[in-house]
Amino acid sequence: MLNFNLNSYFDLLKHSGSLKLLYLNASSDQLMVIACIYNILWTYSLSEITGNVSQVDRVWTVLPLLYTAIPTFDLAIKTYLQAPQSTSLVDVLKITVNQRALLLLALQFIWSSRLTFNTARRGLMAFASEDYRWPILKKKLNWWQFKLLNLFFIAIAQNILHLLTGLPAFVLTKTPQYDINRNDYFLFTLGVMNIFGEFIADNQQYAYQSWKHAESTIVAYNNGTLTKEEKKKYTDGFNTSGLFAVSRHPNFAFEQTNWWIWALLVVLGSKQPAEEILSTFISPISMSLLFECSTRFTESITSSKYPNYKNYKKKVAIIALSYATRTFFQPDEYFQALEVGHWMYYGYGHLTWEWKDGLRSVMYPAIYAIGYLLGDFLSLPITASPRLINALLATLQDVALLAFLRRDYGNDKAKNYLLLTFTNVYDLYTRHRSLSNTAEAALTSCALYYWPFKRTEDASKQLAKALVVIVISVAVRPTNALVWIPFALQLIYRRTVEFKTFVFLSASIGSLSSLAIIVFLDSLVYGRLVITPITFIEANILNSISHFYGTNSVFYYFIQGWPLLLNTSAIYAIKGFIQARTPNEKCLQYTIIFVTLVYSLLAHKEWRFIQPLLPFAMVLAASKMHITRKIVILLSLGILPALYLMTTHMRGQVEVMEWLSASDNISSVGFYMPCHSTPWQSHLHRPDISLYSLQCPPIGYNEEDAFYASPQVFMKGKQMEDIVVVFEALFLDLPDSLEYLGKKYHPIHRISNSIIHEDSRRRGDIVILKRNV
Repeated sequence: MLNFNLNSYFDLLKHSGSLKLLYLNASSDQLMVIACIYNILWTYSLSEITGNVSQVDRVWTVLPLLYTAIPTFDLAIKTYLQAPQSTSLVDVLKITVNQRALLLLALQFIWSSRLTFNTARRGLMAFASEDYRWPILKKKLNWWQFKLLNLFFIAIAQNILHLLTGLPAFVLTKTPQYDINRNDYFLFTLGVMNIFGEFIADNQQYAYQSWKHAESTIVAYNNGTLTKEEKKKYTDGFNTSGLFAVSRHPNFAFEQTNWWIWALLVVLGSKQPAEEILSTFISPISMSLLFECSTRFTESITSSKYPNYKNYKKKVAIIALSYATRTFFQPDEYFQALEVGHWMYYGYGHLTWEWKDGLRSVMYPAIYAIGYLLGDFLSLPITASPRLINALLATLQDVALLAFLRRDYGNDKAKNYLLLTFTNVYDLYTRHRSLSNTAEAALTSCALYYWPFKRTEDASKQLAKALVVIVISVAVRPTNALVWIPFALQLIYRRTVEFKTFVFLSASIGSLSSLAIIVFLDSLVYGRLVITPITFIEANILNSISHFYGTNSVFYYFIQGWPLLLNTSAIYAIKGFIQARTPNEKCLQYTIIFVTLVYSLLAHKEWRFIQPLLPFAMVLAASKMHITRKIVILLSLGILPALYLMTTHMRGQVEVMEWLSASDNISSVGFYMPCHSTPWQSHLHRPDISLYSLQCPPIGYNEEDAFYASPQVFMKGKQMEDIVVVFEALFLDLPDSLEYLGKKYHPIHRISNSIIHEDSRRRGDIVILKRNV
């Protein structure tokens, strides 16, 4: 990380008698911070003097270049300044400049050129120009509030955000030089293509705005000579063609992708510890948050100016579909996580029977409750903060496993992992979901990185770090404790850490801390003393309530679970599993066997229960794999089905809630479909709407069974809602239901859900019907 120690800067000033000495004595990160302070001072001062707060906006196009150039060329310049006069600058540059940092700088130069060109042609480079949003915001705030905003956000925060864009180059320059490879060139090419896409989006927007404001267009509109399409295009007031037909802000989507690509160059090109690599993601995360907030404000302005924008918002995604998985997988990702977190923070939402009986710990949903708190503070949409949390967990898993493989096996094996994980259908499909198993897999990966496999001086410290992560993981999902039993036995057998130390750390940090956290949080939320691991085991294992959700063969995980989780990676995982030789590999091998066997003894089984073991299988696969072109082609076959699952399959089950959330004049909605078919208030976020859905508790009256036995009889026996939501399959399989609903309701919207569906009751589109007036 950057140096923010004030004393070090005072010492630097004290021992530097000239600017040259100041430069020579300062480290790269100190120079970056000094440049940031200078930019804060002049942009703020000029904004106060002129009354124009767009000073940072004007240099936005070049500041990332500055903060990347400083660490890239710092060593070269210092070497040249202190070298004999005969020394060639070119020779110094060749020896001292980090190739990857230079590649990153080249990519940023292309980005800067595009942005500078687009900013200039829009007239925003002119000294008197100001972003149109600032005057609007100024009117909404008191004068002193805007003054504080100018100081702390516009001048300070935005300049710090630009400073953080230099972190990738700074981390790269701390890594010893080694040759650029095809992975770096691939990312560079991807970055150039992304910038080209952004250029196209810029041109489409510029062309539309130029046409709309052209005198000839205004005259033609007033004279009524525009075509029907042109008239709609003009009266709408905003662009809906080209890339804007699939994304409301395609340029923003490309812009955010730029920052993530810059950070990925570090993941592939740095040999620094995981903490250093993770720090490079601060920049893309911060910038993405900034754009989320500014986009919402921009959209509020656009919506107030153009009435048709509301309908456009219903049809077109705000950024891009690829930025988050938008399809349905399993009810637990909503009703065991997001919905509970929504209830904890906002005070409303649907709690299933487990939460009423105290079977589940609130530890995991509490993470999303905190996310909703931060989302409210930053004015993010209701679904944004959970997606950011999920993205952070996925990033944590990848960085931890990359660092583990790079440290223990070398850079090539780490790259093998990237290829395996980003072509694995199951991993791509589930890695950004709010399932507790996904978080468990990420935390397990992080603990694996810290686990002391060798006896070293800092083995105890590493164990303490690992145990802290394990505590969180066990608190999220108590069954994660099973994973660490083989690890603990191996550690004791090999005496990696003294037995007394192990017992003390495990007891103090591990068992007691996990139990204390779980009991405290759960008792606080439930309002009574409750030990959820005990109540969960009692209900699901001793009382066999989990059998209601299905029982499977003892061989389920071997013939279905593991093949589905590994899919394209199966051959290489089996090879790595069989060829496990080192103590580390043997430990992973034994853990996979042990946990799989324990879960096989339980009657109720699901694929995702063994998901925390997937990182171990990936490590074994990557460690024994040698990449060839044929292997890349073979593994890449997994990307196509993953894209279908992430963007299309069961998408309507999520989209229907977003459609309803944006709709007016709705007082009640009834979902007559298999229970838990859609998210709930975590996506709707409308306390003003009364919601009903079929219930299917494991004990008691099952409304789902009663409804599908005779829909007409069931609906006649209750007060129906204003809006009814059903699957098209209901009308296909039970025509009487169509006849009954057709007398009182009419369809107002259909949403495509999937091409095929494993549940016959969920076939076809989702149909939304409204009560006849």
